[in-house]
Amino acid sequence: MRIKRVDPRIQEQRKIVVGALLGVSALALTQLINARSLGVPLLLATYSFAAAIPLLAFDLYATANEALGELTVRVWYRNLVRFTGSLAATIGVGAMFWHLGIGPGLTFLSSAAIVLLLWTRFYPQLRALQKGAVEQDDAELPE
Repeated sequence: MRIKRVDPRIQEQRKIVVGALLGVSALALTQLINARSLGVPLLLATYSFAAAIPLLAFDLYATANEALGELTVRVWYRNLVRFTGSLAATIGVGAMFWHLGIGPGLTFLSSAAIVLLLWTRFYPQLRALQKGAVEQDDAELPE
């Protein structure tokens, strides 16, 4: 069992992001309930949201409970649950765009790919900076 300190800033950010994804998933699913027939994209969206809602709800509940104390237990499945729930919610939103047409679907897909590419470049640099692994040059620091 690995124990770590709870960082309130991370907890608040996580609750906002996971709560927003959970809200979008629930809202989108309520809109699909009244659909007379579901094509392939809307059926994919329905299954994606059905998977995302319990996963994200678990993560939000666990995060809220962690915030009650100073210490938490690190378990291997927390990141997996958060990633899978977030991915399922994103796939559901993407499938709804595909339902609207190939143009909106391709626009969502291409912008999501660009964001993923940018994030894979930005995140490692940010983590290294936060851990102090990168020496800061005064010329590169913002004023």
